Amino acid sequence: MLPSVLQVLLAAVVIASPPRPASQVHLALTNAVQNCENGVAVSFASETPHQYQINYKPIESAQTLNVTTRPSESYGLSRGRYSYKSPYLHSGFMCNLLPNTAYQYEIVGGGKSFQFLTPPATGSDAITVLSVVGDPGDTTDSSATLEMLATPYKGMHPHALIVAGDYSYANGEHEVWDRWFNLQEVVFGHVPTLGINGNHETVVANGHAAPRPKAWDMVGENYLGYLQRILTPISNENKAKRRTYYSFDIGLVHLVFLDDYVGSSGSTWNSVGSKPWLNERTKQLTWLVQDLEHVNRTATPWVVVIKHNPFYNTWRDHQCQCSKTRFHIDDSDRERCWEGRYVSGSSMYEPHCGLQAKLEPIYAEYGVDVVMTGHVHGYERTAPIYQNKINEERGTVYITTGAGGNYEGHAGPRIPGPIPEWSRAVNNKVYGASKVIATKDYLEILWFTNTNSKTPFDSIILPVRIPTSPFEQSSKKVKRGYYKFRLLGIQEY
Repeated sequence: MLPSVLQVLLAAVVIASPPRPASQVHLALTNAVQNCENGVAVSFASETPHQYQINYKPIESAQTLNVTTRPSESYGLSRGRYSYKSPYLHSGFMCNLLPNTAYQYEIVGGGKSFQFLTPPATGSDAITVLSVVGDPGDTTDSSATLEMLATPYKGMHPHALIVAGDYSYANGEHEVWDRWFNLQEVVFGHVPTLGINGNHETVVANGHAAPRPKAWDMVGENYLGYLQRILTPISNENKAKRRTYYSFDIGLVHLVFLDDYVGSSGSTWNSVGSKPWLNERTKQLTWLVQDLEHVNRTATPWVVVIKHNPFYNTWRDHQCQCSKTRFHIDDSDRERCWEGRYVSGSSMYEPHCGLQAKLEPIYAEYGVDVVMTGHVHGYERTAPIYQNKINEERGTVYITTGAGGNYEGHAGPRIPGPIPEWSRAVNNKVYGASKVIATKDYLEILWFTNTNSKTPFDSIILPVRIPTSPFEQSSKKVKRGYYKFRLLGIQEY
C-alpha cells in the first residue's frame, strides 16, 4: 500500500475506457542535449505505434499545454529457443518547465494521469532533494524501497530519483523489463528519474527466473534494454556507441554518471584488455576531466558521482585488487590494473578496480564530494578517503546504497581481518536506500530502511568546500571547512 502522502499528493487518476491504453509510465529529467532544457520526459508503452498527445500544466494554472510524443520505437531479438518483441515505446518531452513547481500531466487516450515536482533552478538558493537507490529489482521489498524514496522527508519532496544501476534484473529476459516498469509505475510516474547501467544491463546472462534450457539462450543485454527504455541525456552518436556516461545539474548538485562497464561487449565475449576496450574507458576518463573542469562551484557547490560498482567496500561481495594490499593501489601497479590485470578478482565482472586506479586522483584534484554506488546489496558509508586513508582535505566520501531489495538478497559477510577505520556505518540486515539534501552550506546524506521513511538509520553532513583563492573558485583545489562546521555543531553521526 502506498504511503498516505502519495495517495493524496501524487495520486494517479485513471481515465475511464481508454481506447489506446498506456502502460509502464515513467518520467526522466531532460536537458539541452535532448533539445529539451529544464524538461521532463514521460515515457510509456502501448500496443500501437501511433503518436499520443500529452497534456500538462502547473497544478495552480488554468492554462493547459500539450506536446505530441516523438515517433515510437520497438525492438526485438531472437536467439535459439528465446525470442522477444517489445511493445511500442513512446516518449513525450515537456520542456522549459517552471522550477520547483508541481505539474500534472495526462496521456490523452492512454488512460493515465499523474503529478510531479520539477527541480529547483540551477544555482538557486532552494534546497535540492534527491533519492538514490542501487539494485532495486522487482520484489515487494524493492517496491517498498521505491515508495519510501518517493515519500517526503520533513516535508521535502524528492526532485529526482537516481538509480545507480541494475534496474530490473532482466539479464536478457526482456519481458522482465515490461513487468518491472508496470510494477514500479506508481512511483516512476510521479518522480522524474536519472540513472546509469550496471552489470545486469550489460554482462549478466541467463534471464531472471527463466526455465532451463531456454534461459541459456538469454545472453547478456550489452546495454540493449537499457538504451531502449531508459532515457538519459546522451547524444545519438554516444547511444550508438554504447557510451552511457553523462552529467546533469539538478539544483545545487552537479551529478556525474560513470559507466563501470564501458567498453564491455556483453556476456558472449570478454573484451577486457583489447584495444577497443581500452579506447572506450580512456574516452570516458578524458570526458570526465573535461566535465569537471567546467563545473561552476558557485552555482553547483556539490559534485556527486553516481556509478554502479563500489571500490571502498568492506563486504566480501564483488571484491577485486590491483595490489597485494586490499584497497591500496601501488603506483607500480596502476597502469597494469587500468588495463585489467588484477592481483585478484575478475576485471570483466568487477571492472571498478582498474577504473579506480585513474579515477581517484581525478576525484581529489577536482573536489568530488561523494561517490554513490550500488552492486553490493547492503549499505556502507565511509569517512572522506584518499588512497585508502582518511583525508578530510582531499578525500571523497563513498556511499554504497545497493540494498534496494532485489531477489538476490542481502550482502555479506564482511571481509576477513581488521575492518579499515574509514568504514563508518554498515547495514546488511534490512533493505533501504539513500536521500541527499543539498543547501548552499552543507550536503546531508541519509540512509533509510524501506519500513521507516521518517527516521534515518544513518546520516552524515558535509560542509561546503571553501575556496581560499580566486583560482580555487573554479572546480580545482578546493578544500573542506571541517573545523568551521564542527564549531557550528554540525558533525558526522
